[in-house]
Amino acid sequence: MSIHCHLPKNTAHDSGRTLIQTNRQNNNTKRFKNSINYINIKNHKGVKVKQFIFILFSTLLFANSPTPVAHVDVKEFSGLWYEVARTENSYQKDCVAASVEYELQEDSTYKVFNRCFENVIGGDLIEYKGIAEPTNGNSMSKIDMTYFYIFTREYRVIHLEKDYSATVVSDEEMDQVWVMSRKPKLPKRKLNKILSKLEKSMDLKRLIYTPQDNKGRYK
Repeated sequence: MSIHCHLPKNTAHDSGRTLIQTNRQNNNTKRFKNSINYINIKNHKGVKVKQFIFILFSTLLFANSPTPVAHVDVKEFSGLWYEVARTENSYQKDCVAASVEYELQEDSTYKVFNRCFENVIGGDLIEYKGIAEPTNGNSMSKIDMTYFYIFTREYRVIHLEKDYSATVVSDEEMDQVWVMSRKPKLPKRKLNKILSKLEKSMDLKRLIYTPQDNKGRYK
């Protein structure tokens, strides 16, 4: 049995326009699906691109990145810092009891020693070295960090306790953030103070808290 439909005037034209719109919607749907498939492809470092998209949206959401502190004394900032918390990064994925030591040089630069134990405290020691140079005059509020002589990136001290007992270092985009303390454990009051400041600029769920040895063992 066949059905005959009598279309009113201009219906054929409208149907053609509807067909074109439907095709456009289908094409857009295909592009969207292809985009989702692309996002799920792993890049050459094995990190999913969708993680980058999440960080990008987080950066846009928390666009008010904190400015560097006014002044960081080169000598006072030097020495050993214990990592309290950090954002995810590929080179620390197996790290516990992480620390960084800034060894002051005569030209006001630092030799930098990044250390951690692999997976368990007291396990194999992971260590890599770098150079830190101030980019803000004689203040360490902005630091150029260089590793393997060729990889350089600027980091900022965005929080510093007056007694230099705790600090926060990050890149400009707040993609990489480290909360650090002079002692293995940061008092809860100070930590909450830091977190209250950070939550204005980032999603605190991104922070990974670092287990430390109670006696301060770091190497």
